[in-house]
Amino acid sequence: SVADLVKIDLANHLIRARTRNKRASENLCRHPKALRIAIGSAESSKAVASKLTGSLTIRADSLLLLTWDVLLLGICVYNAWMIPFRLAFAGLSRLTLTIDWILDLFFLVDMVLRYRFVSFEQGGELVTDPTRI
Repeated sequence: SVADLVKIDLANHLIRARTRNKRASENLCRHPKALRIAIGSAESSKAVASKLTGSLTIRADSLLLLTWDVLLLGICVYNAWMIPFRLAFAGLSRLTLTIDWILDLFFLVDMVLRYRFVSFEQGGELVTDPTRI
């Protein structure tokens, strides 16, 4: 009868809606940023990210980190030119050895900074927790 067909159709619709809602809620639980967007947060994602970023983390898109990366790039270029030049033509003097050690310390500091204090994005979320960095 028509009433039975309507009941079956309604039951199927409810099952599909429940499945869709379950998948949506699982996705929102896995991606908190999507939840904030879904509930209509008035704050921009940068404002939320800046609140999440603690004072001991360096944002991946900060000017400080960009400047640091340019400095390290300059050191890499220096090493790429000077190491072969010194090996081919000049010996190691005390001054060049000191400069090399100082520049190597920059790389050591970079490793400590990157693995402890520089935030990054993973799955659309800004990771600022030092234990997860």
